[in-house]
Amino acid sequence: MSTALDLIAIGRVSVDLYGQQIGSRLEDVSTFAKALGGCPANVAIGVARLGLKPALISRVGDEPMGRFVREQLAREGVETRGVQVDPQRLTSLVLLGVRDEQTFPLIFYRENCADSALCEDDIDEGFVASSRSILITGTHFSLPNAASAQRKAIDAAKAHGVRVILDIDYRPNLWGIGGHGAGESRYARSARVTDVLSSVLPDCDLIVGTEEELHVAAGIEETLGAICRIRALSSAVIVCKRGPRGCIVFPDRIPDALEDGLVAAGLDVEVYNVLGAGDAFLAGFLSGYLRDEPHEVSARLANACGALAVSRLLCSPEFPTRAELDHYLAYGSSHRALREDSRLNHLHWATTRRDIPKTLQVLATDGRSELRQLALRRSVPVERLARLEALAVDAVARVAAGRGGFGVLLDGTHGAAALRDAERAKLWLAQPVERPASRPLEFEAASLAAHLERWPAALTVKCLCLYHPDDPPELRGAQERNLLRLAAACRALQRELLLEIAAGGHGELEESTTARVLSRLYELGIRPDWWGLEPQPGASAWERCAAVIAANDEYCRGVLVCGLDEPPERIARALALAAAVPLVRGLVAGGSILTGGAQAWLAGEKSDETATVEIAARLTAHRLTVAQALVRAMAAQWAEVEGERRRLFAGVWAIFGHGNVAALGEALYAARDVLPTLRAHNEQAMGHAAVAFAKASNRRRMMACTTSIGPGATNLATAAAVAHVNRLPVLLLPGDVFATRAPDPVLQQVEDFGDGLVTANDCLRPLSRYFDRITRPEQLVVAFNRAMQTLTDPATCGPVTLALCQDVQAEGYAWPQSLFEERVWTPRRPPPAREELARAA
Repeated sequence: MSTALDLIAIGRVSVDLYGQQIGSRLEDVSTFAKALGGCPANVAIGVARLGLKPALISRVGDEPMGRFVREQLAREGVETRGVQVDPQRLTSLVLLGVRDEQTFPLIFYRENCADSALCEDDIDEGFVASSRSILITGTHFSLPNAASAQRKAIDAAKAHGVRVILDIDYRPNLWGIGGHGAGESRYARSARVTDVLSSVLPDCDLIVGTEEELHVAAGIEETLGAICRIRALSSAVIVCKRGPRGCIVFPDRIPDALEDGLVAAGLDVEVYNVLGAGDAFLAGFLSGYLRDEPHEVSARLANACGALAVSRLLCSPEFPTRAELDHYLAYGSSHRALREDSRLNHLHWATTRRDIPKTLQVLATDGRSELRQLALRRSVPVERLARLEALAVDAVARVAAGRGGFGVLLDGTHGAAALRDAERAKLWLAQPVERPASRPLEFEAASLAAHLERWPAALTVKCLCLYHPDDPPELRGAQERNLLRLAAACRALQRELLLEIAAGGHGELEESTTARVLSRLYELGIRPDWWGLEPQPGASAWERCAAVIAANDEYCRGVLVCGLDEPPERIARALALAAAVPLVRGLVAGGSILTGGAQAWLAGEKSDETATVEIAARLTAHRLTVAQALVRAMAAQWAEVEGERRRLFAGVWAIFGHGNVAALGEALYAARDVLPTLRAHNEQAMGHAAVAFAKASNRRRMMACTTSIGPGATNLATAAAVAHVNRLPVLLLPGDVFATRAPDPVLQQVEDFGDGLVTANDCLRPLSRYFDRITRPEQLVVAFNRAMQTLTDPATCGPVTLALCQDVQAEGYAWPQSLFEERVWTPRRPPPAREELARAA
């Protein structure tokens, strides 16, 4: 029987508040770190991070902490449909501290809390049956209603062949043994607890506990005797956790000595906080057990997970991911205090940070100096810039329309309105931390960590560093010291970092310049989540940067192109070069997008609505040349046949010459990874090759051909005729005359001097199913859509010619986003008429 889930954990879930002053009494702790906790919830998160599919059955309050629990579980990949919202009770809280290696003060705030109200009605038999296993905990047998819920889950599991896993999870305080201040206690003899747990043991397939927990489950305060007693009641696999000594697994017969069981030795690590380490251990064990790995493998995974957790402060946030665990098992660590291992820390951070869209289009509103000068020139209070920033956020939100991949780089000095609106619109958010134009780098705040601690967690820290690799050593040293401070603060406070490097204004920007900077910063141990890079001088420069990043940080989110305040034509070329590099994931644009209409708005000459609409319009415009836009639009077309998705255009056959080399040739080169260019020796051959490809592909995919103006274009005529007669889709892209007629004539250009509208390409007009000559950039939007409709319609398909005037190819234009949105074409298969079927029969 196939199941949707690997594990359903049942029982406690809480919000843990960890004291951050290590060594302090709880009475003296001044700040706390918030995390999701509770044994079943911790284990569910742990196995999710290790690649399994878990769910949780519990209850939370209808308040911010309850919403935090549900949202965090969902972020971690834990199914939450079993987590009920209880409007009558609050989510439970736990306050925890670390005094030393043996002392961990703990207070449970659980009286009449939401998860303690779990009852039989919360257990759905069908939901239990959808999983391969359930996890029950000893603690939730301490209350009658919760015990009934777990027993119902056990019955459902047994009825459907679902494995039952018991974590004894003994907390005397939660059984009413000891007062409120006894939360730290891990063992107290109790016949009542033994009676309850003993009644559960026969139904279990796996039983996990510390030596003390096994003692209370068996009612025997000697470990081997306790395990023998449990074996007399249950045939389950028994796992005895032994802290730093590792664990012992007893899959069947109990030997005469503990050490004759399956012993998995512990790992020598510093004990920093034992709270939650057992839950990490169990998650690791289950990651092997539920994959039917040998018990030796499961125990090794468990010990490693426990070691990683015990060396860190929090519970579930510190549990390892699969990548982190595999690295630790393969290479170990040179640090006994694992939290000081920079490689493990980076793996942990990079594989647990929040998911975001893979590409970003960001509007920068942080042009602090420029906007303030603009306001001063207009004698407008600087405070009014806060309203302008809010309008910009509104514009981005309108463009995003609920879609991911859009963001704003906020100023951070104009109040909270823009930030609040951006969070509500679910935009990606960043804010600068540097003092504008500082060189060497300086920060706005005297205390960087204290400054960042006040930032919302969703804000990415953006820092612009004016750094050239040939700067004097003392300048580079000052910059690097502050960058190291920044990187350390971001990691300590769990803030993502966008590090923008601008070298061009401070020395020669050569092909290797930026790559040298990246190499140096990686050498220092600085691994930002994002790099922000200025437009590079050529394709080789981008490739070198990508190679450095790939060699040093496979988990880098990518590169955002920044510094786009140049003339439109240069921006278009820069973006085209960058787009060919897969690690480039988006851009940060500001400049004229925001300031273009700011003067009139600041002067009161434009309304808020007009300014917002104009910002949105400028944001959605993609400034590219006609050739770049055409190539990008072609690369966005996909074919899907029988469930398989492939690019519609397999490539472009090309012979370059007058009319297609400078603009279209450069655009094709920049996109060579997604739209290959195939060089031919004569136009006739490449035309027929494109026709043959369309036929071999059953018209489901196609190729394009580009030639020079003149004989190069006329040589396509025979192939176009063959494609026309056989209804085979081929896109012909010959160069054409200068739309401006300057210069005129051009070598090899065939024209009718008696008719200025006729060129050599007109010989393709009667042979094409659709023909257009692009004499203005805006024509391409309509012409390309019509071309695609023709090429993909079985009733009309055949050769399509878009004759590209050579000067227009290089002309920049602000294109609508719709031209570049991915489109998937599926073959039209109209059903036959019934009358036709009847005649055929």
